[in-house]
Amino acid sequence: MSFPLEVHSCHSMLAGTAWPRQLVARAVEYDMKALALTDTDGLYGAIDFYTAARAAGVKPILGTRLGACLILARDREGYAHLCEIITAVRLGKLDAAQMDAWPFDFDTERLFLLCDDIPLLRRLVNKGLAPLAAIGHCGTAASRRQAETLLDAARRLGVRPVATAPVYFLNKDDYRTHRILAAIRLNTTEALLPPDAVAPPGAWFRPPDRMERLYGHWPETLDNAAWVAEECNVALPLGAPLFPEITLRDGETPFSWLWKQTLEGLRRRYTPLTPAALDRAHHELGVINDLGFAPYFLIVADIVNFAQSQDIPVVGRGSAANSIVAYALGITRADPLRHNLYFERFLNRSRRDTPDIDLDICWRGRDRVLDYVYERFGADRVAMICTRNTFQARSAVRETAKALGFTERDIAPVTRVIPHYGGSDLRLLIETLPECRNLRLDEEPLKSVLDISEAIAGLPRHLSIHAGGMLIAPDRITRYTPLERAAKGIVITQYDKDPIEELGLVKMDLLGHRALSAIHDTVAAIRAARNPDFDIEAIPDPDPATAALLRNGDTVGCFQIESPAMRGLLRKLDAQDCNAVIQAVALARPGASGSGMKQHFIDRRHGREPVDYPHPSMEQALGDTHGVMIYQEDVLKVAHAVAGMSLDDADALRRAMSKKRGPREMARSMKRFLEGAAAKGVPDDAARRIWELIANFAAYAYCKAHAATYGELACQCAYLKAHYPAEYLAAVLANGGGFYSAPVYVSEAQRCGVAALPPDVNRSRWNYAQEGDAIRAGLMQIGGLTEKTARALLEARDERPFEDMDDLLERVSIGASDGEALSQAGALDALGAPPLTRPMQAWRLHGKREVNATPRLFVPATDIPTLPDYS
Repeated sequence: MSFPLEVHSCHSMLAGTAWPRQLVARAVEYDMKALALTDTDGLYGAIDFYTAARAAGVKPILGTRLGACLILARDREGYAHLCEIITAVRLGKLDAAQMDAWPFDFDTERLFLLCDDIPLLRRLVNKGLAPLAAIGHCGTAASRRQAETLLDAARRLGVRPVATAPVYFLNKDDYRTHRILAAIRLNTTEALLPPDAVAPPGAWFRPPDRMERLYGHWPETLDNAAWVAEECNVALPLGAPLFPEITLRDGETPFSWLWKQTLEGLRRRYTPLTPAALDRAHHELGVINDLGFAPYFLIVADIVNFAQSQDIPVVGRGSAANSIVAYALGITRADPLRHNLYFERFLNRSRRDTPDIDLDICWRGRDRVLDYVYERFGADRVAMICTRNTFQARSAVRETAKALGFTERDIAPVTRVIPHYGGSDLRLLIETLPECRNLRLDEEPLKSVLDISEAIAGLPRHLSIHAGGMLIAPDRITRYTPLERAAKGIVITQYDKDPIEELGLVKMDLLGHRALSAIHDTVAAIRAARNPDFDIEAIPDPDPATAALLRNGDTVGCFQIESPAMRGLLRKLDAQDCNAVIQAVALARPGASGSGMKQHFIDRRHGREPVDYPHPSMEQALGDTHGVMIYQEDVLKVAHAVAGMSLDDADALRRAMSKKRGPREMARSMKRFLEGAAAKGVPDDAARRIWELIANFAAYAYCKAHAATYGELACQCAYLKAHYPAEYLAAVLANGGGFYSAPVYVSEAQRCGVAALPPDVNRSRWNYAQEGDAIRAGLMQIGGLTEKTARALLEARDERPFEDMDDLLERVSIGASDGEALSQAGALDALGAPPLTRPMQAWRLHGKREVNATPRLFVPATDIPTLPDYS
């Protein structure tokens, strides 16, 4: 049976039109036993393709097109070699057009090299690289002529010709979509596309009999293609975790060392150390050991320890906070015993994927932590993970319209009302949005635009850097994934997070966090001026001043709880402690809010609605939330209490429901739940009612461990604002970020009785800073002041303060616009005794520039007249 050896998916970005899984499904439809994927310049979709093909019983052949050549991996080592070649080309170390000049031997025992350029083919033969000739006939007269010319050259050179039958789109009628993508790639219109910018119209996925007829004149090319496919046998060890080597003391194993570090941490965290903490740690460590994940915890702890040693605030977030081991190691801050967090939500024996611990790091120190990871584990073993930028609703419509020749003005009335997000079902999205109700979707030209936009919506457009994703490999990273350079120059993987997980590689998110920095700076200011022993981790809960701030919703500037909606929710809850804040963080999410559970929770909390349990066993699970599910962990608790499921199985149920599996799998889950409930004596009607509650909530539920982590940070912010408003709001302003713009925080500071002081060349720092019970604006807040001058002012002032205007102008070169900016901002108002008025400042600044401009004789003295202040 024949099959194509050059197949491009949508990961041949802005060229291919089909997803790898669609190509595999078509191969299954054709009863093909093997299929290749050879996207241009990389292996972007290779792991998705590989897993889909293996699951479907189709042999996956992995390769790429680099310039005029196809390169196919023959085995696992060939795959690694291919990753290294792609990396070298994408990083500019090798030229794909000069393969014969590459400074290493091409391993023909591990790779197949197929070339369709005759001059290059001749040079490759002369170098002894044993290339094959790629005969890429697509059914057009032009491609037939090219194929025959290449066949003649191959025979003269003694090279085996191989039928490749290039595929760029799934069906014949996808050719238009391919052309539109090419026009977008070249930033032109479809009408102006050069012929060599697109594949021939015949580059669709033909059935085997059509391909055999296509190559009927050259049967040896089909035989050679079958031989190539037979020789390609890449077996990737997916799923098994691959951890970097960890340096340990003699006689220690990763697990023994993790046990010791955990026990030390427990003694620090719990005084006295309780049996409950020890029992929980013993259970968790048993699971960690069984799954072989001890090295992962040690790697993350190593990074956290470095950050803490450098006074860089860091906290683990997400489901990792369910682990007492992570808490003992200092990775997370929320006490899982205090908050009744379930370890099985994070890790259990039924989960084989590598655990995922995300770290929030002070945004100023994040780069130092990243540098440490590169240095600690080796620059050739670490890379940032990519993310795929895809066509969303608005961009798909806009770019399609431009490619069809419409101007921005033509299409603006349409794109203005289409949202940025979405794209999986573009027409349905547009039809359901009220803003789009006046669009005539079935009339030209909008009909043609939408037809093609639907085809490209969701397709990848280019790679960019993941917000914080970092990959650590056990040896050279290019044995596992190709690398390339992102637009900002940073080296990234060609695989995003999901293929990285499939490969079993260690990944983690290291995210910059401004609230951590604000808390850290506030604590430093308190210790420096007020209380050297202040400990933010030891603040009381509840605290009267903090409680008043929370229940009144006076939380502008407080992480996670400062939006109008959150402040309103805090007032409705009458929140007064950390537990209420954690509940608010979860209740604000779509699961509880959209299902109506938020209002039920509020009413039950205040006694306005009776607590209703469909079955008494629910009280055991949801007593602390008034019978309302608000956390993901509540699904585990209910499934365990009502249906007798183990916590491992209950988490598997939660994961299945959160990913919105198909109706068949949901029916199986429901059957299992109802059978378990019946075995525990729960009436069928009550069990079905409980199941409906779970089904409606699970897909949008919020992780309690994450809510606890962020809720505690929010409470720390609220405490600092309640007791140290000047220090805290100055830190919020200095660190940027937050829900509001800087003027809002300045106004909030004034509302809290904190004075807002203007810039001053002798007092201002680079950014906002606390000054006693006030906040002083920094030099960078002065509009129009250049960074160069601001830094020069700070450097000169570090030597000694400026005495007056003459001293300032003598020590710092200030241009006209910078001088005007300083004067208008009031930054010069306190200079000299008596200080100068604004007109006098302008006179002096002007006079100084006159003196410095061109040396002249008889320069008059710069006597300053007394003028009224008109500023």
